[in-house]
Amino acid sequence: MSDMVILGGKESRPAMAEKIESMQIQPPQSNVPSYKSLQSGLAEASRLVDDIVLKKYLHKLTELEIIPLDDSLKKISDIRLFRITEMVYQKNEYSTYKFASVFNAVQNLNCGVFIVVDSNEKKTDFYMGVRSLDDKRTTKSLKDTLKNALSGQFPGVKTEDMLDPEAEVFLENIVSRNIASVSCVAKNKDREFKDNETFIQGMEKLALAMQGQEYTAVILARSTPIEQLEETRRAYEMIYTQLSPFANMQMSYGSNTALNISEAFSHGTTSGSSHSVNTSVQTGTSRSTASSQSRSTTKTDSLGALAKSLGTAALGVASLVTAPLTGGASIAAAGAIMAGQIGINAYNPKSRTDGTSITETDAESRSESHGETDTVSDSRTESRTYTKGVTRSSSDNMQLAVQNKSLLNTLERIDSQLKRIDECESIGMWECAAYFLADSQETAEMAAGTYKALMKGEKSGVEMSAINFWGRQEGDKLAKLRDYITNFVHPVFAYSSATVSVPVTASSLVSSNELAIQMGLPRKSVCGFPVIEHADFGKEVVRYDKKLHKKEFCLGSIFSMGKETETAINLDGDSLTMHTFVTGSTGSGKSNTVYEILNQLRTLYDTPFLVIEPAKGEYKNVFGQFADVKVYGTNPKKTALLRINPFRFPADVHVLEHLDRLVELFNVCWPMYAAMPAILKEAMEKSYAACGWNLETSENSKGNKYPNFADLLEQIEAVINESQYSSDSKGDYSGALLTRVRSLTNGLNGLIFCNDDLEGRELFDRSVIVDLSRIGSTETKSLIMGLLVMKLNEYRMSSGKINSPLWHITVLEEAHNLLKRTSTEQSSEGANLLGKSVELLANSIAEMRTYGEGFIIADQSPGLLDMSVIRNTNTKIILRLPDKSDRELVGFAAGLDEEQIEELSKLKRGVAAVYQNDWVEPVLVQVSKCEVMEKPYQFSGEDDNIDCFHLRSQLINFLIQGRVNEKLEFSVSEIEKGLDFLGLSSLNYEFVEEQIAEYKERKELKIWSDEGFRKLSRRITDILGLRARVDNYIVTAEDNQELTHKLAETINQIIDSPSEAATMVVSQCLMRDMSIQQEENEVREKIYLNWLQSVVERNVRI
Repeated sequence: MSDMVILGGKESRPAMAEKIESMQIQPPQSNVPSYKSLQSGLAEASRLVDDIVLKKYLHKLTELEIIPLDDSLKKISDIRLFRITEMVYQKNEYSTYKFASVFNAVQNLNCGVFIVVDSNEKKTDFYMGVRSLDDKRTTKSLKDTLKNALSGQFPGVKTEDMLDPEAEVFLENIVSRNIASVSCVAKNKDREFKDNETFIQGMEKLALAMQGQEYTAVILARSTPIEQLEETRRAYEMIYTQLSPFANMQMSYGSNTALNISEAFSHGTTSGSSHSVNTSVQTGTSRSTASSQSRSTTKTDSLGALAKSLGTAALGVASLVTAPLTGGASIAAAGAIMAGQIGINAYNPKSRTDGTSITETDAESRSESHGETDTVSDSRTESRTYTKGVTRSSSDNMQLAVQNKSLLNTLERIDSQLKRIDECESIGMWECAAYFLADSQETAEMAAGTYKALMKGEKSGVEMSAINFWGRQEGDKLAKLRDYITNFVHPVFAYSSATVSVPVTASSLVSSNELAIQMGLPRKSVCGFPVIEHADFGKEVVRYDKKLHKKEFCLGSIFSMGKETETAINLDGDSLTMHTFVTGSTGSGKSNTVYEILNQLRTLYDTPFLVIEPAKGEYKNVFGQFADVKVYGTNPKKTALLRINPFRFPADVHVLEHLDRLVELFNVCWPMYAAMPAILKEAMEKSYAACGWNLETSENSKGNKYPNFADLLEQIEAVINESQYSSDSKGDYSGALLTRVRSLTNGLNGLIFCNDDLEGRELFDRSVIVDLSRIGSTETKSLIMGLLVMKLNEYRMSSGKINSPLWHITVLEEAHNLLKRTSTEQSSEGANLLGKSVELLANSIAEMRTYGEGFIIADQSPGLLDMSVIRNTNTKIILRLPDKSDRELVGFAAGLDEEQIEELSKLKRGVAAVYQNDWVEPVLVQVSKCEVMEKPYQFSGEDDNIDCFHLRSQLINFLIQGRVNEKLEFSVSEIEKGLDFLGLSSLNYEFVEEQIAEYKERKELKIWSDEGFRKLSRRITDILGLRARVDNYIVTAEDNQELTHKLAETINQIIDSPSEAATMVVSQCLMRDMSIQQEENEVREKIYLNWLQSVVERNVRI
């Protein structure tokens, strides 16, 4: 038992109290940090947060070590590339959003996407591809997804796939002696410059700036999973929360002192006694055997492990500030942010473990124990307490308001990042960087600098931008970088500081919209990469009238954004009766379009056609090979001869109706002024009257007789001579009208415009091609085209049925020869005959639709055509038109907008904008190639083409036979058979018929006598058409001998091998006709007698 004093010792209680009272109260050491230490710790924490959150480490990548690429990522099978050979954009679209949609198609598929720009100094190629990052999807499926998304957003884009061996060779050949990386966030430089026309951040700027340089650019992006995006958001929010209290601080300083003294006394006694005894014995034996095998494959989640290590490291940083300061937590959050940016799974290696274990155990145990215990205890306790306290206090207080501007700026940047994360949650986030590889340092740095300058925009400073460069002297680092870049993985660098050690990459966090700027393809063409803008047309035919069309045929397939689709385009055949206009420049496929229409209608519905072709002569090479197609032309050695009598008309047509149309046609084809139309019309009326036509009753007393150009020529001369015009005017009219009409009575024209013309059913009820390409005179071409159209109109009026469906097609090629563009306005000086005549002709074409006649009017120059042609054709097929005025003229008529009209200048061969009357909108069509094989037309000569030269010689021999003493060659039956082909006037035609009849009856002719010689001379001269030429010879010949020589020379040109006697008789006929003309009759008579005297010695019967 013992007593113990806890407090007090030898001193008494009063002494202790005095001592306490005399003690000085000392303030304890404060735990509140000083302002200086607080600022120091906060600055260190903010520096680390800035380094990570704002990525200031990007400027120091060249100082960091590169972590080697894991071998599992070096497989070419995980990479797919395809080359983009042609890019297609829609006119005036903002393509950036479309590129964002392309990348979003693979954003959630755990893969990387990349663009490769490869320049060989001469041209620049662009490649796109994907990098697979897991085994859930094949690389091919990822590539197909990306490629289809690209084609879907940019229809018409053309690509070429690269097989693995090709891709491997391509990647191995990339020069990489110098490498530069660019880290930045792309932003628009100006919100107004968004369409392709004004966009100034396209990759074409890089290609053009680097033209002539050899380099390769790899722009690489890895999709960020949504979980990582959420973790990044939480980390930013945590940093903001932890740092925000220190942006605006209130610093208060104060002290307080208190002293309490206690005195206590205690006394206690304890005693006790106990006794215990125990004994135990234990024995045990055990034996065990165990065997196990295991195999495991693991994929290390380095991201989670990294975040944990950063959290642990952050605990050490927490000591930088006092306990209330949470900078340590901020750094841990910052580490989590950076942990999400370490590259494309560069730290997710796979591992596999195999193990076998066998365990055997033998055990034996024995234990024995004895115990004995004696215990005695006794307890007594007594306590007493005495307390006395003295408290003294003093305090000092100071309060300061401090604003940390750098911290406020950091918080603003975090706010900006949180807003970007809001955007990225909707459209996706990526880790993106660009790498430039070149043989020279200058090229790599130039390319990197140019790219960065292009990408930087209004708000690119939300993250740090940096360019890092590694030269050839850094061999080991260069090799590691190449491994990463050519395997399309962001290089990983080892970043460390006093408190944090973490792997980082050169990538920046960007949204899909920002990525679309950084990885967007060129908006303009560069060498090796054509870029084409296309206007948007309809994707299918939508009709107002939904009823089925009985006579449809396929013209081709839809052509959209530079690419042919599988959607077929059918035209309504019956709508062709409302006429079709086909236009396009040379080589645009206009002829093939018409070929295809004719072939489809001919094959499917047996629709006959008439092609009037004034140029090229190609239709006969396509369709002339078919037995049911007849070819007519103007050269009897190449084709069957076209024979037309412009003055013939069907029985149901009144002569004055036909005469008016004929005059209007001449007004179109010939330049007519002053009284010329009136003279021409009067001469035509007299021509019909001379042939026996009653112009009032439209009946002919002489039967089926019609005038021709020879009759018209005689009547024009008579009308002019009988008129009251002045001599000058008569000369002008004679020169203008007589010359033109006379040209139609001789040569090939004389053969074409004959009395024995082709019937309407031969021309208009079967398939016929009229080749006028060999005619040199444009006026003559126009006249023949007009005559055919006029005759077709009259034939349909007299034989067709009203409101008939399509059953015949007429093609007018180079229609501007006939349907010229003119003004229909009247001038103060006179009527606009040409304009009115073209209008009437165009109207007659328009009216023929009621008879089932469809016109295809084809011309390469719409501006030369009459506007009614364009307005009144309800099917329009427009191929490439370079001229702006032509495009606008026909484009607006077809319902195209301005962008579509502009597109017409860029159409490829065979592509046409097509619009039919009941379509909602026009479409672009790739016209099918006509399947008919083109081959040269071979004229078999089966038609009995009359030899007019020989026939005319026989006729002259027949008429002068009685004036010579030798037998001349002629056949009365052949003359009678071919009389219609000689182009004789009605008067001469009747004269020859009378002579044939007289010869058959009497075997001789009255005109052979001296009394009939005057009449014979006039008829011979008329038939040969030499009156004007003889007058010219009389003026120009120096003497009678020269005159005789010229006459003989001319006669030998137009008569087949005449004898000397026949030549002299014909010469005398020509001279005698000259002498009996009314003008200067006496002089002419003297000239004739003088000439006759000089040849009287010859054996010629006078």
